[in-house]
Amino acid sequence: LATRRGAQIMATPVSVPDWDTGSPLRNLVRWHLTNETQSFVHAGTLGQDGRGLMLAGPGGSGKSGTVLAGILAGMDSVGDDYVLARLMPGGRVSTVPVFNTLKNDPKGLERLGVDITEHGRFAGLGFINWQGKHQFTFQELVNRDPVPELDVQALCVPKVTGAARTTIAPMSRAAAFLALSKTGFVQMPGDSRISLN
Repeated sequence: LATRRGAQIMATPVSVPDWDTGSPLRNLVRWHLTNETQSFVHAGTLGQDGRGLMLAGPGGSGKSGTVLAGILAGMDSVGDDYVLARLMPGGRVSTVPVFNTLKNDPKGLERLGVDITEHGRFAGLGFINWQGKHQFTFQELVNRDPVPELDVQALCVPKVTGAARTTIAPMSRAAAFLALSKTGFVQMPGDSRISLN
């Protein structure tokens, strides 16, 4: 860590980890960017006018679907899966983009009205990744880049329930923090002494 250098060891030159198409060198990027005032986190973001929220939770909890719905409705985002969260003066938290990829499964895209059929508006969108999800860039979806920064106003922890209506309920700070940290530890193993500062 002190040298700020790392290596990704692979059996062959083409045997990169499956997730490298969407988050290349993920662990090395995390180790390089994480310090006492910022952390590489597994979360999505949505916002407007420079302010927004982070969405945290395990795979399948609805983060990507919520982020995509917001982007399609004209909202801003710095990322769908991984972002850099920075502690700023005065205790405010800011997020900035790390990768430019978005993803969702075919049923999720269908629920959002993203027609990927042969003659649909989004025909040929991205490619199918290792999880069987369509993976694409911001530009491919909405012809714009992620915004350079969002000030975090709230942390949301979505959960797919199958209910007819979306509901929002408060949760304790401790429960929200555990949701964010638990998914981070699963997604990005490493030195917890850095991540918990």
